[in-house]
Amino acid sequence: MYVVAISVIWCLLAHCVLTPFCTCLKRRNKVRLSALNQGPGFKFNCAHRGGSCEYAENTTRAFKNAMSQGMNMLECDVHLSKDGEVVVSHDETLERMCGEEFRNKRVSDFNFKQLPPFKRQFQLHLMAGTYRLKDEEEGRFTTLRELFEIASEVFISIDLKETSNELCEKVANLVREFNRQDLTFWGSMYSEQQAFV
Repeated sequence: MYVVAISVIWCLLAHCVLTPFCTCLKRRNKVRLSALNQGPGFKFNCAHRGGSCEYAENTTRAFKNAMSQGMNMLECDVHLSKDGEVVVSHDETLERMCGEEFRNKRVSDFNFKQLPPFKRQFQLHLMAGTYRLKDEEEGRFTTLRELFEIASEVFISIDLKETSNELCEKVANLVREFNRQDLTFWGSMYSEQQAFV
């Protein structure tokens, strides 16, 4: 009986008192519906890192190819370069993509324009095998700005790989600059509770 009474009180408190103060519930949930594929239901066709088996992962060529194949959501990860650029890259270090000599080097150790090129062949992530760059591929890192410029009408899911307030602010600023608040899902493991968008 005691447990039931506590449960009823908690439900009343949560729904009648706490809910009106939750900022996530005060805002209307807006998603740009034109970016969803036509047809029944709520469909996301997502390309992980741009479709990392067809072109080198996290490159503009991969993301463009994914969109040409009908993907309406792109997934990527970002780091901050030494000169403050938001760089689209997954790994903690540059070794897998750029070579053994970059074993302990990170995106944050380089200015964006000084980041090394990709190896011509590198190990795939999350699956067996390797990827070999095609002749037309530059094998270079891209920025979140460049991604936003080519993907103005698709959803983008962004994982912030660093616990950096500066990175959070820069991503939020780019989302606002490109008016992508209704097309961008992003988050990180950053522990401070602060709203950026």
